[in-house]
Amino acid sequence: MDLIIIWAVIIAISLIIEFFTFELISVWIAVGSLVGLILCAVGGVSLEVQIISALVVALACILGIRKFALKWLNKNSEAKNAEPLIGKKARIIEVCNDKKLGTIKLNGVIWSIFSDTEMSANEDVEVISINGNKLKVKKIKGE
Repeated sequence: MDLIIIWAVIIAISLIIEFFTFELISVWIAVGSLVGLILCAVGGVSLEVQIISALVVALACILGIRKFALKWLNKNSEAKNAEPLIGKKARIIEVCNDKKLGTIKLNGVIWSIFSDTEMSANEDVEVISINGNKLKVKKIKGE
């Protein structure tokens, strides 16, 4: 019975740490510890097997799920932060083509840009979309 309490305390501490850090590491340790707790509650499973099982599950989750979970959780945050930039106009600082990212200065910030067409410095462009931390731009027609 004491081992069940120890596993529960490990789960609780891991979740508290995750609450304050949100790095998606401690939560997977809690998942692994839950496996250890279940094995302990079932009975007849040695402490070594419980610990090894907990470590294997936690490590598998960290290596296999964490990257996708972070991407899924953060997919909207970048777009929301930069969303007001869509439709803004700027002047190219560095040349942009299909092999090289260019740069613009927009709202006092230097941004990496890309485009479907080649663009040279001092051309006026409009931001049409956002891909991560890069802005997709197009030439402003008639200028």
